[in-house]
Amino acid sequence: MSIRDLTNDQATFMWFQLLFEILLQIPQTIDSKNEMMHECLLNYENDQIEKNKILEFQQIYSSDTCIRWYTRDTFLYRLVNRALRTQNINDIFKYRFYIKDLYQQLENLSAIKKRK
Repeated sequence: MSIRDLTNDQATFMWFQLLFEILLQIPQTIDSKNEMMHECLLNYENDQIEKNKILEFQQIYSSDTCIRWYTRDTFLYRLVNRALRTQNINDIFKYRFYIKDLYQQLENLSAIKKRK
């Protein structure tokens, strides 16, 4: 199979696989977290309840709680899910700090489950 034989869906899938491979290699920094927090606050600038949750996240978040945060009915699930569902590369990049943690935690859980 050559590149010319790929359908649009297959090509899109390959590009997103590559994007995620690159995102997972980028080191997490305080700047990447701050960029994500800024984006979250922009999206909820008129919603004080969600802004409070964003500030809570900013203060107490740790990578071992990322799945718990994703499963709560909060800004984080809605924004990250929208970025992934729409495949918006700019938005996915803004949430790279969190997406990397989520990916790694899911990988860890999968490895634990396979050992059982």
